[in-house]
Amino acid sequence: MGKEPAQITELPDEFERLQRFIRYHLDHFTLGLVRVNHPALRDELVARLQKSLAVHNIRLIHLDLSNRHPKSLHDAIMNDPVARRILIAPDNAALAITGMEHLIEATTPIDGRPPFAAALNAERDLLRNNLPLPILFCLTDHAMDRLDIAAPDFFDWYSAVFRFQTVTAPLRRPDPQPGISLLGSRAPAYPAPPDDLQNQIETLEKARQLLAAEGSQSYPELAEILKKIGRLYASLPDLADRQLAVSYFKQTSKIYEHINRPAQQAAVLSELAEVYYWIEDFNQASIYFKDALEIFRTLGNRRGEADCLRSLGDVHLPLAEYQLAERYYERAMEIYRSLHLRTEMATCLRSLGDAARLQAKYLQAEKQYKEALKIFRAVGDELSEATCLQSLADNSLQQGQYDAAQRRFEDALEIYRRHGNLLGEANCLRGLGEAYRIQADYFTARAYFEQALERYRALGHRLGEADSIQCLGDVHRRLEKLDRAETDYTEAWAIYRSIGNRLGEANAIQNLGDVYFQKGNYSEAAEFYATALPLYRQVGARAGEAHVLAAQGQIALVTDRKEEAQRCLDEAIHIYQAIGDRYSIAVQTGNYGWALRRVGRNQEARPYLVRAAELFTALGMDDHAERHLEAAHEEPPPKPPSR
Repeated sequence: MGKEPAQITELPDEFERLQRFIRYHLDHFTLGLVRVNHPALRDELVARLQKSLAVHNIRLIHLDLSNRHPKSLHDAIMNDPVARRILIAPDNAALAITGMEHLIEATTPIDGRPPFAAALNAERDLLRNNLPLPILFCLTDHAMDRLDIAAPDFFDWYSAVFRFQTVTAPLRRPDPQPGISLLGSRAPAYPAPPDDLQNQIETLEKARQLLAAEGSQSYPELAEILKKIGRLYASLPDLADRQLAVSYFKQTSKIYEHINRPAQQAAVLSELAEVYYWIEDFNQASIYFKDALEIFRTLGNRRGEADCLRSLGDVHLPLAEYQLAERYYERAMEIYRSLHLRTEMATCLRSLGDAARLQAKYLQAEKQYKEALKIFRAVGDELSEATCLQSLADNSLQQGQYDAAQRRFEDALEIYRRHGNLLGEANCLRGLGEAYRIQADYFTARAYFEQALERYRALGHRLGEADSIQCLGDVHRRLEKLDRAETDYTEAWAIYRSIGNRLGEANAIQNLGDVYFQKGNYSEAAEFYATALPLYRQVGARAGEAHVLAAQGQIALVTDRKEEAQRCLDEAIHIYQAIGDRYSIAVQTGNYGWALRRVGRNQEARPYLVRAAELFTALGMDDHAERHLEAAHEEPPPKPPSR
C-alpha cells in the first residue's frame, strides 16, 4: 500500500519491441530473453504486458517458479493449473517465465550443470513441438549469464534480447523490526535496504561481470560481490526478492568451498538457510542449516554451532515437530550457557515456551517465558521483553485467562509505543482483537483489528495486512455477515498468494470453506476443504491438516454419513495427539455438536457437547466447559464458540 511502481527506462521503445516480438511470433515457438535486475520491475513489466496484449486478444500466461523445485520446465508447466492450459489451447497465447534464478546455478567451472538447466537442453525439441508460442525468460543479468553456460543448446535458440532498467528504486515494504516477527519469535537477519538499492545492485552487477571474466584468480573478490548482492535482495520482504538472494548465496557458497574457506562458507550457508526460512521453504532451510552446523563443528566454532542448533529449532517449530524443536533449543542453550551468552539463552527459553504452549503445556510455557523475561529485563533488552510479554499474553489467551492476556498485550504495547515500534504495536493490537473476539465481543475486536490493519498498511507489511483482514473475516463470520466474511477471506487469500505464503493461503481457503458450510452449501465447502488439505500437507502444517479433516467430518455428519464423520474426527484427533494439541481436540469435538445443533439435531449433538465440556475442564478452561454444558441441555441453539 502506498507503494510507487518502479519506472521502466526506454519505454515505450523497448516495451514496444517486446510487444511486437510476441505479436509477430504468435503460434510459433520462439524464445525471447528479458534482462531485468529488480523483481518489482519484472512483475510490473509482466503485468503491463498482459494488459497491453489483452487489447489484441492475446493471453500472456505468467509462470512464476519462485520457491518451486521442478525437475524441468515441462514439469513446471504440467504442475501449474493455469500454465498447463496452454498445452491444450496454445492459440493466441504467450508464456512469461520468472523466478528461475535458483534453478540455474552454474556460473563458473567449479559448478556442475544443474538438473533444471540440463533438462532445458534435453527437452528443447519437446518444448518446440508442444509449445507453438513465444516464450519469455525474464532473468537478472547474473542468471542470464548462467543460463548461457548451463544450457547453451537451449540458449542458442533465442531470437531477441530485451533490457529493462529502473530509473528509481521502488519503495520497499519494511521487514519486522529486530526482536519482532510474525513468523514465530525469530528476528529477521537483515537491516532495511539502502535508499539507492537499485543503483547499488547495478554497480555490483557490473563488478561481478568483470570479475567473472577474469577467472579463478578473482574468485575471492567475486564471492564478496555475490554475497553483497544476495544481502541486498534478502533485505527485501517479497518472495521474488528473496528467491534471488538464494541464487547469489548458493554461488557464494560454492566459490568458498572451491577456494577452501570453510569459515566463510559456513557463514554464507547460514545466510542461505535464513532466506529459505523466511520464504517458508523449511525443508531447504533445514538442509543448509545442517550443512553450516557440520562445518562450524569441524572448525570448533561453538557460537556458530549453537546459532545453527537454535535455527534448526525455529525451522521445526512451524512444522509442529515440537519435540525435535525442543531438543535443538536445549542443545543450543547448553552451549550458550557455557559461553555466558545470556541474551541468547533467554531467546532459547522463549522458544521452548513457544513449543510448550503449542502443545497446550501452558504451565510449563508460563515458567519458561517468565525465566526468559527475567533475563531480558536484566540485560535491558526491552524489545525482547515486549516479545516475551506477547507470548505470555498468547499463553493466557489459550487458557481462557482473558484479563491477564489483555494486561500483558497492553504492557507490551506500551513498550513498543515508547520505542516507536509500529510493527510491535500492530501485533499487540491484533492480539487484543483476538482476545475480544474469543470472548464474543465482536465489535470491540473489529475495532482493534482495524487499528492493526491501518498500521500494517502504513508499514507496507503485507503479511500483517493479510492476517488482519483474515481476522476481520473471522469477526464477520461470527456476526453472520457471511458475504462480508467471504470478501475478507478472498482478499487475504490474494495477498498470501502474492507473497508466496502457502500456510496463509491454506488458512484463507479453509475459512472460505467454513463460510460456505455456515451457508449450508456443503458441496462448495467440500471443494474449499479439498483444496486446503494438500496445501497444509505440502508445508507440513499438521494442525491445519487436522482442522480440515475435522471440517470434512462435519460435512459428513450433517449429511448423514456418520461412519465417515467419525473416521475424519478420529484422524484429526490422532494428529492433535501426535503434536500435543489437546485444546483443538476439545474444540473440534465441540464443533461436531455445534454443527448438529445448527441443523436442529439437538439430541445427537448432546454427547459431543458433553464430551467437549469434559475436555475443556481437564484443560482448566471452565468458561468453555460451562458454555458447552449449557448448550447440551438447552433447546434454543446458542452461538457456538469461535472455531
